[in-house]
Amino acid sequence: LHTLYLQPQGVLAWNTVDTRPAGVGTTAAFDNFDAWCRVNPNSEARLFVSGHLLHSLVADPALRLRDEDAVRNYARQQFVHYHGTHARQWPMAVWSSASYSGACAAHSIDLNALRATAASHDVHLHGIAPAWSAGLASLTRQVPSLAGPGPSAVALVEGSLVTWMIASAGTITSMQQRYLDAPRAGLLTELLDRLVEETGPFAHPATVVGWGLEDGAIPPALRANVVSPPGGRDAAACWMLDSMAHGT
Repeated sequence: LHTLYLQPQGVLAWNTVDTRPAGVGTTAAFDNFDAWCRVNPNSEARLFVSGHLLHSLVADPALRLRDEDAVRNYARQQFVHYHGTHARQWPMAVWSSASYSGACAAHSIDLNALRATAASHDVHLHGIAPAWSAGLASLTRQVPSLAGPGPSAVALVEGSLVTWMIASAGTITSMQQRYLDAPRAGLLTELLDRLVEETGPFAHPATVVGWGLEDGAIPPALRANVVSPPGGRDAAACWMLDSMAHGT
């Protein structure tokens, strides 16, 4: 079983059987999904899609959306309202818990073409999911406050994109996507300060994990629990393979 990360720059891939002792497989890079399929015919894969290729939302629980169809219809209305009528055609995935529900729409992926490419190389797709969901289970084990009753914040950094998630009792209750003018640690520090001011206060510092910053060093001014310095690819591997380990 291979794990793939689809991003605007191409595909990062890991063979989840052939991993190093730390649980992080060797990262292989490809120009696109078709290039990966040509090298890995007759294989199995699960795909995680970068936030750069998605729009995501969490519905207000006061709306009382009772089932997946209700969530899907509401999300479709919101995406069309904010992004135009072409959003009607975007492939969408929805999720729900006891109180909260949400949706992700792929605005830059031709899902039918991706499936056709997989089929032409006898690649079996086990699932396609947003990248922000990949490492939440192991992150919660490393940061138990994320499963606590009070609100806690997680910043997932994908280069210039920050997906800001609020969790309470193990459930995502709020999510927004914010962009940095450049993928630099200083700009990340400024953005996190604004996000905490806008959505806090929190009993614990925000948790930061990610990759793709041009300068991987964490500024002393960053008031956060940095699980992985968001510089190189190792954090991407740990996140996609759901094998996060607590660092600095």
